[in-house]
Amino acid sequence: MGNTKSTENIVSKQRNASLSRLTIPDDRKLSIATKKGAKRLSVSSQGSQNSRTLKPVLPLSQRQIVKGCMDNSKDDIAERIYRRVLEKRDDFRNFVESLSAEQRSELADNLREFLRGVIERLMDTEDVQRLSHEFGEQHVKYRSFGFRPDYFVSTADAVTTECVFLDAAVHQPSDTLAAWSTLTTLMFSSVRDGYYTELRRQRRASNCATRTKISQESGPDESSNQKENTTTSKQSRGSRSLSPIVATNNDVSPNDLNDEPSNDQQTTEASERLQSQNDEGDLALEEDTDQTDDAYSRVDVARRIERNKFLATQQIQT
Repeated sequence: MGNTKSTENIVSKQRNASLSRLTIPDDRKLSIATKKGAKRLSVSSQGSQNSRTLKPVLPLSQRQIVKGCMDNSKDDIAERIYRRVLEKRDDFRNFVESLSAEQRSELADNLREFLRGVIERLMDTEDVQRLSHEFGEQHVKYRSFGFRPDYFVSTADAVTTECVFLDAAVHQPSDTLAAWSTLTTLMFSSVRDGYYTELRRQRRASNCATRTKISQESGPDESSNQKENTTTSKQSRGSRSLSPIVATNNDVSPNDLNDEPSNDQQTTEASERLQSQNDEGDLALEEDTDQTDDAYSRVDVARRIERNKFLATQQIQT
């Protein structure tokens, strides 16, 4: 009997031990598993963020040329660029003279930071376009001082000319000109798009504000007119029951006697005027866009002419 009890106790202990192994989890194993799962999730999220393939703005040889030119530049590169624009355009000179000293320094600082930011992002075309878009948006505030979008064309030409000189004849002039022409064309196309996008946004915001103001001003007047119309209608009904002669005189409402238009008509006329102003503004904006596009095409022709001149001088020297 004693042996059978001891064997039963041993079997029961083994069963309990096996059950404990199955039911009780190991905290260390769980922590390791959760850490591995978290790492996999983080890696997958990083992979999804970096899934966008980067497209370089220029090929390797042109990127080296552009970076070498900017390494040779000084802190006054923006002032030199705008000085070239001032020498060619009197209207740009008038615009700069209308600015304060603080605004002039801000204009030059923005251009300097813009150029440096583009050079740092030559491996990502989308990032360069985004930065150029933001640079164009910053110039809408200068519109009241006489800024025009076709100044971007002259600025792009001045950037190309100034940065080609910074190469100091290390590379072939035609190669340097081609690199900077390609880069500035991409940059200032996005700059122009950013300018017009911000201009349209501000115009829509101002139109919405004007409409809400008109509706708020016309709201109390409309309610008062409705009250007056109800009172006059009641009076006309009462007079109509008393005497037919008085009723014929009261059939004419005060609004018919008054030659001035009602508030509804004023609101309609104001909205029509606002719509006509918007149409005129859109037409002017389209004309500016067409002029800017024509100017960009002229700049491309001028750049090709300058490149041919460089090639001709190189052939003569050789």
